[in-house]
Amino acid sequence: MLLTMARPALPLFVLGAVVLLGAGAAAWFSGGSRAPRGRPAVATHLFALHDWAARVAGPDADVELLEGSGDDPHGFAPSPADTVRIQRARALLTIGLGLDPWAARALEGHEPALELWEAGTWVERRRIFGAEDPEESGEAHETHAEHAHGHSHDHGHAHDHGGEDPHVWLDPQRAARIVRELGERLAGLDPAHAEGYRRRAAEYAAELEAFAAELPRRMERLRGRPVVVFHDAYGYFFERCGLQVGGVVQLSPGLQPGPRDVTRALALLREFGQTVVFAEPERQAQAEALARELGGGVAILDPLENARVYPGEGYLARLQRNADALLEHLK
Repeated sequence: MLLTMARPALPLFVLGAVVLLGAGAAAWFSGGSRAPRGRPAVATHLFALHDWAARVAGPDADVELLEGSGDDPHGFAPSPADTVRIQRARALLTIGLGLDPWAARALEGHEPALELWEAGTWVERRRIFGAEDPEESGEAHETHAEHAHGHSHDHGHAHDHGGEDPHVWLDPQRAARIVRELGERLAGLDPAHAEGYRRRAAEYAAELEAFAAELPRRMERLRGRPVVVFHDAYGYFFERCGLQVGGVVQLSPGLQPGPRDVTRALALLREFGQTVVFAEPERQAQAEALARELGGGVAILDPLENARVYPGEGYLARLQRNADALLEHLK
């Protein structure tokens, strides 16, 4: 006769732990649920948005920076690691206005509790060049858009902005309004820490407003000056500084400027007496060829999109770099 020994029964508290662990693992691997966590998380892909959200979140919420599958923010696509970050977030913070077409796809299959925050829609927008109503602007607009600016936006731009310029984050005054709204939205996600979110938002917004008020005074020497830039991202910043966008080299983000683009840009640079080509940190190599044709150099204007540029510096420090570059290199 075979003898069998009964296995000792597991204590009830161990059984309970196994059940809970199993439920937690199922929730983690399920496409429709998120792992339990103690505080809210916000995911975003632009440096400026991340800097603002982190300042407002403080110690009470997590702000996840999405890395993307490439180096060009205009062609951003979430990486597999980003998909996990989005899955764990309560809100996805973007600009909207046609700049983030990947965001709607990223929300597919997620719980309705994952909110999409489109910060560009929280402030007033300016029209991109070539989008104004011709009946309102008439010949004056035609001259400005084709001669001073050097192009219209009917050139297959990489994003459909619907006539609105999405680069709102480069204006510190609009940034302040977005920061205050972030305070309210985080307070809504996490009412227990609402006072902290609103206080930090008010403090940071005050810093941004003070910078916005000082900027035109500091840039007074260049008031009204037309500036040729490599990428059409600086309309809001120039508007705050009292400058004009005089021309653009790269008409479509992500596309190499063609010979006609270079010829047109060189003509505008010489017309405006501009001896440097202003380019983004990621576009220096492309700008150097144009600078050689001009007989000048390359200076950096930062669109504040990429967190890998100037690591450790905050939004205002990087915006100050842009003001310094303009003052240093423009007559």
